[in-house]
Amino acid sequence: MLKRKMSMAWEKWQQVYQDLKFAQWQQVYQDLKFANRMGGGAIRRMLNRKLSMAWEKWQFTAAELAHQQRLLAGAVHRLNGKAASPAGWCSEPHAQAEDVDGMGEVAAGVPGSQVR
Repeated sequence: MLKRKMSMAWEKWQQVYQDLKFAQWQQVYQDLKFANRMGGGAIRRMLNRKLSMAWEKWQFTAAELAHQQRLLAGAVHRLNGKAASPAGWCSEPHAQAEDVDGMGEVAAGVPGSQVR
């Protein structure tokens, strides 16, 4: 009878010890899981911050290049328009081609010029 009681006590102690170890293991696991989640969140925030910064820079650069392209296209358009009509660069809007063609006379007065 004594052996049986000793055996039951031993079994009960082992069960309590096992439960205690399992509870400790669970607590350690939960602590590690929480720490990993917090650390992972910080890393994700840092990565997303860098990604967001890169996206913002790309958007700014793309907008700036588009603006420069529009300005350049407008300048080219204006230059093409002025080259098409000789009166396009004259200050008088109703100037005739012969009114604008005075450079030959000015250049002819310069010594060594070939214009006549």
